[in-house]
Amino acid sequence: MRLRNRPRSIRPISKSSIPSTGPGTGNTSALPMTSPRNWHNKSTQNPLINSIAGQTPSSRSHPKVEQHGKIVPQTALYFRMQDGKYNIDSPKLSASSRCQAVIGFIFDRQRRLFYPLGNCYAMPDSLMLDTSITSACIESLRREEDHQAQMILELAANLTGTSLALITLRDGDQLKRWLSLDDNTPDIVPIHDSLCGMAVVQGARLVTLDASQHPTLRDTCSVQGDGIRYYIGLPLRNTLGDVIGCMSMFDTSPRETPPSDDTLSQLDKLAMMIGEAVKRLMQGTRLNTALQDSQTRANWILCSISDGIIEWQAGHERLTISSRLETQLGYAPGTLDSRLEALHERVAPEMREEFQALIKDNRLKSTPFSIELRIRTRLGDYRWFKFRAQFDVRDNEPRHFIGSLLDIHHQHLANVAQANKLRRYEHQQAALIRLGNTRHIDGIDIETLVPWICQLVAEGLQVRKVSLWRMNEQNNSLHLLHVRDSSLPSPHDDTADAYPKTLPHDQHQGYFSALDSERVLAIADVSRVNEDLLFQGTFSNDIKAILDSPVRMSGKIVGVICCTECNAPREWADDELAFLTSVCDRVSQLATECERHITQQRLSASERRYRATFEHSAVGMAHLGNNGQLLRINQRIEDILGYPTATLSRCYLRELVDPEDLDHLLEQHQALINGEKEYFTQRCRFIHASGNTVHADISISAIDPTPNQEGYTLIALIDNTLNHTMSQRLIHEANHDSLTGLLNRAAFRSRLTQLCDNARADDTVHCLAYIDLDQFKVVNDTCGHSAGDALLIQLVDIIRAELRPQDFLARLGGDEFGLLMPETMLEVAEQQLEHLRNTVANFRFMWDDKLFGVSSSIGLVSISSRHNDPHQLLSAADAACYEAKDAGRNRVHRHCESGDQVTLRMQEMHWVTEITAALEEQRLVLFQQPIVSTHVGCESDSELHYEVLVRLRSRDGSIISPGEFLPAAERYGLSAAIDEHVIRAYLSWLASQKSHAERLTMVALNLSGHSISSPSFRETLVTLVRESGIPGNKICFEITETVAITRLRDARTFFETLGELGCYFALDDFGSGVSSFGYLKSLPVDYLKIDGAFIRDMDTNRVSYSIARAIAEVAREMGMKTVAEFVGSKDVLASVSTIGVDHVQGYAIGMPRPLMETSLASPMLEHH
Repeated sequence: MRLRNRPRSIRPISKSSIPSTGPGTGNTSALPMTSPRNWHNKSTQNPLINSIAGQTPSSRSHPKVEQHGKIVPQTALYFRMQDGKYNIDSPKLSASSRCQAVIGFIFDRQRRLFYPLGNCYAMPDSLMLDTSITSACIESLRREEDHQAQMILELAANLTGTSLALITLRDGDQLKRWLSLDDNTPDIVPIHDSLCGMAVVQGARLVTLDASQHPTLRDTCSVQGDGIRYYIGLPLRNTLGDVIGCMSMFDTSPRETPPSDDTLSQLDKLAMMIGEAVKRLMQGTRLNTALQDSQTRANWILCSISDGIIEWQAGHERLTISSRLETQLGYAPGTLDSRLEALHERVAPEMREEFQALIKDNRLKSTPFSIELRIRTRLGDYRWFKFRAQFDVRDNEPRHFIGSLLDIHHQHLANVAQANKLRRYEHQQAALIRLGNTRHIDGIDIETLVPWICQLVAEGLQVRKVSLWRMNEQNNSLHLLHVRDSSLPSPHDDTADAYPKTLPHDQHQGYFSALDSERVLAIADVSRVNEDLLFQGTFSNDIKAILDSPVRMSGKIVGVICCTECNAPREWADDELAFLTSVCDRVSQLATECERHITQQRLSASERRYRATFEHSAVGMAHLGNNGQLLRINQRIEDILGYPTATLSRCYLRELVDPEDLDHLLEQHQALINGEKEYFTQRCRFIHASGNTVHADISISAIDPTPNQEGYTLIALIDNTLNHTMSQRLIHEANHDSLTGLLNRAAFRSRLTQLCDNARADDTVHCLAYIDLDQFKVVNDTCGHSAGDALLIQLVDIIRAELRPQDFLARLGGDEFGLLMPETMLEVAEQQLEHLRNTVANFRFMWDDKLFGVSSSIGLVSISSRHNDPHQLLSAADAACYEAKDAGRNRVHRHCESGDQVTLRMQEMHWVTEITAALEEQRLVLFQQPIVSTHVGCESDSELHYEVLVRLRSRDGSIISPGEFLPAAERYGLSAAIDEHVIRAYLSWLASQKSHAERLTMVALNLSGHSISSPSFRETLVTLVRESGIPGNKICFEITETVAITRLRDARTFFETLGELGCYFALDDFGSGVSSFGYLKSLPVDYLKIDGAFIRDMDTNRVSYSIARAIAEVAREMGMKTVAEFVGSKDVLASVSTIGVDHVQGYAIGMPRPLMETSLASPMLEHH
């Protein structure tokens, strides 16, 4: 450490001369930590510091130390290796003895030991890293007073027992003082000639008990010039770990005992605290510097930009206004009224309310906003400004506001002028287009179009009056044809009241001369021209400007279009002159066309009719030569095929037709040319210009030749691509699962039926597999249906990859799949399915950091000539799949007739016996569930509408739901007996409940397929209804949609028979079939009960909602009423009420209750 700033040359020490510092290496050994001895107190060292501060830089005397009241030369402590130990000697050194062996130490944190450093403090410059901070930051830090760092430094001095302590910061190749316990400490210390510099270069703690005894450290100015003997230096680091300075504690007296382990640990913590303080102060310095730079840039920008700036602070009633804004408004700097009210008053009156509302809306928002304003200048006129501003909102209160005003006056005026020009141009172009589209005039005179032409001119020029005059045959007089005055009510015709109606040439020679010499007569201000150019009479009233243009044919004037501006003088623009000239030219063309039409009326009429039919037909039409080349085409055929006219006119028909349809088309066309046919039609595929396929119906007929024209054929092309696409899409949707894209159950059943037919006809063997996922419900319950859908999609891709091209995979249910394996033996199929099962088992599904494993249970059955019933095969495969599940899941199970089938049949036979006994023992119980109308006021509180349901009471008294026993009843023909029992019991009970029967609005009774197909049941049912005395219009019989479709003839017969009694009919579970709407036309159904699959989730599923709404709309159009089943919640009820159904039924309306407990009150909706 240098206490005097004097130059000194330092001998660099090579890295190779640095001895090893590890324990047990070389001639060095570990020196154990010992307790610190009692160091000199500050009072004995202060005189030394004072004396050093008083020395001049040229003084070279050896420093002395005051000990026990005497000044004696410094003594040095050094260590000598003897018998493996370090002995401490303290000989007195003379002033000339400056090269003594001094041992330094570095602290091993793991072993808590000091190791001698030898002469390892100097490093070559080429190896040193630049860890300094900027000089500006150091100078700023030196100006800051950090009391915390000062206290830390004093604490470090107390810990080490030294009176001198110093914090230096690195600046290049020197260290600069930041904090010191003595103000006489030098400001700058060279990094290569001081003890603290050695600690910085080494980048580790430096401890020496006597620096004068070290062969390297004793040559430093800190030792030679300042007399430092005892020294502890700790490097300071920045955030990146680079050394930025050093904290030093030193004394001019040597020490015999090194500092303790605890002391060094505390010194390390204090050094870290100093480093944090430096970081904090440096950060503050940089922030202040950045703030000053930002303010400087902001001031420069405010002086440089062309915007005027206004600023407001909370609590101030005046604005801070830039001189630029004052100059823009015509004021000298400092003279503009800066009150808030003054700014508001300068805004144009019509904009003040909008401006005030904008400020109010944004005063609590910290987002920019803008508006275009007209602001009054010093001269009283208004200029357009772009106002952009933003509030600074804190604690929900505006604290600060700054805005800019950009002068956009000229830009705004230019935009307005351009907008007016564009608007005028649009009117003109629209008029010219409409006029230009007037091509075919069928037997009408040009004078018929005159009012319309005047209207187009008035719209194109935006003038009040437009008149059209016709020249007589003698070319000496103009006669008025029409006057349009926009100020009059529609049709704006002022012809009858106009005067004069004739303009003789001899009375208006100036006007006629002007027309002869000019294409357009434009007068911006009639008060400044000769009156000879103006009409007399009503045309001269309130005229301010005129624009007239002659209509010429073959160089002669045949008419004049006159435009009059009545409000104010008007400068006519060039585009307006060009527009009126174009109109006159077009009128001339129309007149020419009319004359040509008169001379060729019959020919033109025929051509026009044909052209209208050909060109504007909704059907694509073309003339086809006998060689197959297209001769003429209409626009529609261009639209259908996508080719331009130039391309199609050179095409041959064979180039446009799909190769698969071409041969038959050419064959038919040749037969047409040969006279074998007059016409033919064919459904054909064409190649669109984009490469897509166009599906079309084509009709070709022969046109006989004429003397002036060869014969050709006429093609009529109707585009059916959209219908075909929709049809294919509907077919695809009807046969495929919407989630996975696989075949659905209906399509799978169709393919299975085909394989069964093949097995019967060809005696081939196929296989059917039923696949069920074992752990799918875990994923659904844990992560939701979205995760389940994602799992299914991924699994389908995996399963597809394992299948052969000829295999068919379908999704039969939620997690159930069907697989058809054509022409596959059972053993081969089992091997393939085993491989598929293993692949699925190895699959892992990841969702929201959760990993799931799934497996599959597979049932396998063979399709052969002996086993070819689709229904039985599906049942067998399903049963085999459940056998696989029962056997432990994740396996393939072959169907075994003696196993699961027998069990299933035993279960079903059990229910047959139970149902038979229940019928005999009267254990079938009737329940009812209310059906409520959604229309307000359509049912009173005393009316009843419900559906009768059946339950089975077991012998122990428990109630069994119909889902358990009705399937067995359907399979074994007991459903008709159940239906008869239910209807007979209900009608008997209703006959005994007179008041209930009177309040009854409608009761719904369910019938099975066996019942409606049985003639004897129909006769019994008619008898029961008649004998009950209950009006037929109170009874509604329900059959499922599937039953109605599969037994269509029986359903019609049943409806006709019971319909004669006035009974109503309902289709239950509507929407589950594929062709439901097609059969509705042939069934006299009164109610459609929408399938609950679409109702129960329609509040969350848009597809279900759309299907239910579509069914309701179709039913409404066909005069049927609708009932929404399975309304299980208020949310579903709210959704149902929006699609227009007539009745609702479900748990949200009322739970099924025993019929005997039916309340006399009618359950009604609280809200329809």
